[in-house]
Amino acid sequence: MDFFHPDIWNLMLILALGFAGGFMAGMLGVGGGIVFIPLFQEMVKHHAVESDKVAYILTNSLLIVFAVGITSSIKQYKLKNTNLQASLVTGVAAIVSSLALSFILQHFHINDPRLFRYIFAAVLVLTAIRMLYGQVKKKEPAEDVALPPLRQFVPAGLTAGV
Repeated sequence: MDFFHPDIWNLMLILALGFAGGFMAGMLGVGGGIVFIPLFQEMVKHHAVESDKVAYILTNSLLIVFAVGITSSIKQYKLKNTNLQASLVTGVAAIVSSLALSFILQHFHINDPRLFRYIFAAVLVLTAIRMLYGQVKKKEPAEDVALPPLRQFVPAGLTAGV
């Protein structure tokens, strides 16, 4: 598939995959990266950017996550549906674990594409299981929810950072 000189069928495929990724992100609660990362890998497979593929994929993913995160955060803040202290604790924990993992990967020269493909496949399988067997709960009228102590947000942040 030549993405730099596409014919009408390739363009239709790209559009279909874009819609699939958007649908999965919006309706099913999973990231569109499940579609977009393999698509991007296929796009750069036969081109000069192949050697920098990981950097391009990460940049693409971070840009999308950043844009979606900012717009969602603004919306939730306007709805007064956020706890800034809990968000800060979770965010700082995520930053710490992300930096630590990045340091470990770089320090020990862990850059095995095969390993990352297995990890990605495992995440896809877990996501598929969650989608297929997740139960939809009936929405009940909103009540005031008592948040747990702030220290209980740290594990979620650490996991998100990894």
